[in-house]
Amino acid sequence: DGSSPGCAGGGSLTSSRNSLRTASTSFGLSADQASYAADVMSQVANTSAASVQDWGNAIKYVGPIAGALKQPIDDIGVAMGLMANQSIKGETAGTTLRTILSNLAAPAGEVKTALSALGIATTDASGNMQPLVSIMEQFRSKLSGVSDSQKAQVAEMIAGKEGMSGFLAIVNAAPSSFNGMVDSMNNAAGATAKFAEATNKGFKFEWGQLTGSIETVLISA
Repeated sequence: DGSSPGCAGGGSLTSSRNSLRTASTSFGLSADQASYAADVMSQVANTSAASVQDWGNAIKYVGPIAGALKQPIDDIGVAMGLMANQSIKGETAGTTLRTILSNLAAPAGEVKTALSALGIATTDASGNMQPLVSIMEQFRSKLSGVSDSQKAQVAEMIAGKEGMSGFLAIVNAAPSSFNGMVDSMNNAAGATAKFAEATNKGFKFEWGQLTGSIETVLISA
């Protein structure tokens, strides 16, 4: 039934397919683009403390709004990876990112005030939301010289009490960790094949099942 344990860093073949379908649908990827969603999913599992199951549990919460805002799936992978490395995973990571994106897409009240005070632009000249990584780079720069209490205050404004730890995990990540995760996701293409090659035979077989029929994932029952 495809539900044997151990696939892709802690998920089953079935859950991997479901995660891939959710991500592909949310981000508007066509069937022939689904392999890239799998690559990002693999890269998150391979380069952070998150598993594919964590990715799947997160993407069902953040995927719809991220897709609607035309956010790059790579950027969501960066945020998930950095949060996972601070033990913020799954549904918690997903709801945190959903809150962050929602508040940054249509800033109002104290969020709008904070962005203005910091000089952070969340939209481009055409009024479209900037990529999440670009926005978080601005936060990292603007908050680099402020106190921990001030950072916490901004984090609570942007991500809420429940999500501020996830926001701070991204903002406070060491430059090498942040840039390394960005580079990792920018080079995610082919990660699924590499991930399978580096694993044991059973693991490789399961990933072969997933990726061998990648173009049918979106239409399979």
